[in-house]
Amino acid sequence: MLECRAAPRLAAQACLIFAPDAGPEDFATCLARILKSASDRRFVLWMPGARDLSFDERWLLALTRARQTKDRDSETFLLARRTRPSIRPVLCLLLDRLSQGLE
Repeated sequence: MLECRAAPRLAAQACLIFAPDAGPEDFATCLARILKSASDRRFVLWMPGARDLSFDERWLLALTRARQTKDRDSETFLLARRTRPSIRPVLCLLLDRLSQGLE
């Protein structure tokens, strides 16, 4: 589900992370919203079905892969280069829940 910028902010859907019936689409939506506050840089996410991946989409995939393989050095490096420390735990939780939902 793609929504406009006027959609409820992350705080309004923070409990979604723990909802037992939340699915991959819910986590993807929440992830897209949290990225707005994750960094001073603007994250670029292309529309579903785009021919290629953006740098930021590749970064998210690399971070997910590092977490899945427990490569803590890569995970630390990737997070440190692109995100604020305060947002990292929530970002990682969302990535984990999203990847688990897609398996």
